[in-house]
Amino acid sequence: MRQTIKALGWAIIILWVITLLLPITIGLSLLKFLEQPNAIGFREPVVSFSNGEFSLSAPFYINNTGYYDLSNINITILFRSDNETVSTFSTVLPNVPAGTMVNSSYNVSFGLEKIVSMSTDLLTEDTSLNLGVSIFFQVAHVIGVGVSTNITIPWRAPLHDLTISEVSYDPSSQKFSLPVSFKNNAYFTVKGTILVEIYNNRSELVLSIDKDLDVHSNSFFQDIFEITIDPLIVHELIENGMVRVYFENTQIFEEEWG
Repeated sequence: MRQTIKALGWAIIILWVITLLLPITIGLSLLKFLEQPNAIGFREPVVSFSNGEFSLSAPFYINNTGYYDLSNINITILFRSDNETVSTFSTVLPNVPAGTMVNSSYNVSFGLEKIVSMSTDLLTEDTSLNLGVSIFFQVAHVIGVGVSTNITIPWRAPLHDLTISEVSYDPSSQKFSLPVSFKNNAYFTVKGTILVEIYNNRSELVLSIDKDLDVHSNSFFQDIFEITIDPLIVHELIENGMVRVYFENTQIFEEEWG
């Protein structure tokens, strides 16, 4: 009985030592993990466009050089333009055992209308976008830790420098012409329908014409939108009017002339 009590006493002492040392070792493990320059890394994202949706995907890794496993890893990404949130993405990763590296990727999707509601310049002008990344995880299934950072990525406009040149009318063919041009600076092919609408000086829709686009990355688009019109209304358009351009049923451009 006396030996049992003595063994129990030693067990309690050892348990207390472990309890007191655990936070210290966890702290050292966390410090070892965060001090390395490649603890968490994000690689170059890839942007694509299909069916009216932009998708942004990029791989990242977590290199756990600490002494304890990382668990309950939750990653939240805020996709921002001019401090306005375009889309939010959140995912939970599997555990990262001590001494191992886990590779994964995040995917953020946002509609064309969302982009235009923020700024049509995102479709026609190159700029930079911000990704706010927050990561929460537990060390040794005990202590929760949160880390956040901001990442700046380049944005290449798919309809860069969209230009509507001077309108003209050919009396011999009775055709109204409107040259349209842009350059696809994006890393993906621009596919979709572009619609041009012409309004008279009373803001009444007079003409409309559409074309299907298939413009490869780093390529120019230049075409003349022509349509035959009644000579009686030509003067209403040549003197002054307005043009609106839609891409995939979303208005991206408006300009008056006259």
